[in-house]
Amino acid sequence: MTPLSFAQQRMWFSQQLAPTSPVYNVFRTWRVLGALNIEVLKSALETIARRHSVLRSVIQVVDDAPRQVIVESYSFELPVVDLRGCSAGDVETVCTESIREEVKKPFGLAQGPLFVAKLWRLGDEDHVLLLNMHHINVDDWSFGVLYREVGVLYEAISQEKSSPLPDLPLQYGDYAVEQRECLEGARLEHQLGYWRKQLADLTPLQLPTDRSGTSWSTFSGEREGFSLGQALTARLKRLSQEQGVTLFTALLACFKVLLFRYSGQTDVAVGTFKHGRTRPELEPLIGMFVNTLVLRSDLSGNPRFRECLQDTREICKGAFAHEELPFDRLVDELQPERELGRNPLFQVAINYHNTIGHALTLPGLEAVS
Repeated sequence: MTPLSFAQQRMWFSQQLAPTSPVYNVFRTWRVLGALNIEVLKSALETIARRHSVLRSVIQVVDDAPRQVIVESYSFELPVVDLRGCSAGDVETVCTESIREEVKKPFGLAQGPLFVAKLWRLGDEDHVLLLNMHHINVDDWSFGVLYREVGVLYEAISQEKSSPLPDLPLQYGDYAVEQRECLEGARLEHQLGYWRKQLADLTPLQLPTDRSGTSWSTFSGEREGFSLGQALTARLKRLSQEQGVTLFTALLACFKVLLFRYSGQTDVAVGTFKHGRTRPELEPLIGMFVNTLVLRSDLSGNPRFRECLQDTREICKGAFAHEELPFDRLVDELQPERELGRNPLFQVAINYHNTIGHALTLPGLEAVS
């Protein structure tokens, strides 16, 4: 039994506000074509769950505080739904609806399991695989670790070989204990001091919208996609190189200028998310490491864009140098006015992914996400 990490604690608290909501379910699906060995796949997934203890943990309240509890008598299940009896025109629809119902089911944090899988058999060599987890135990980086290990173990088990994966340097629970032990005293005060100064007297962003906000979070939203195009992207990259900034910094500066134009406010704060793996030994772990940072800019005087760009670079450098402070600890320290319908400290966020999506590779099979 170990304490929660700060990221887990923030996620646990949020789930308590909506205990039956599936909003923190994170899942991936793949169409797997070829002669899939279901028992080998199950064995690979179970091996990963035993390798990463966080995948077989539950969150229980002990002595009035949430704790990670590892389930030692763990048994991984891979149920198979056989749809080969459906007509060709119905099988896709039935499978899609079944998956939608599956991912809407809320996880019981105290009961578990918080890592589940399911397989739909559409044909003899046509399957759909679902992996579904609660965000409290995984983040986006974790999926990259998971995909790689599934492929390695599937190949090894198929050939009746032992696992070639090296032993993990530590478990996620060890990290949670270390994080709480390290972030105290002078180190904590150094982090707090920076953020107190950086976010003092922060003005909430008020964007003009076509409807009034609600006094509570509904988790209901829409998605609008668009592409910048290759030519514009190339120009942005060239500008970034000329100004000595990253592409993330350039995009963030553009985004802040846009928010400034829409809102008319010169005090603009934008949230962003860091993967939190600040040491090499944390990179092969599955777990919830993400932390939230607030990037605040002063656009008074309507500065030229290149000035804004350089200012944004300095803001990012300062924030990333002080990224250890958990967001919920920062909120507790600053005590902003709280509303259930508004995120504290920032109302908009930017999330930058600079890598191609993780791929699941199974030898002899084609896995399409």
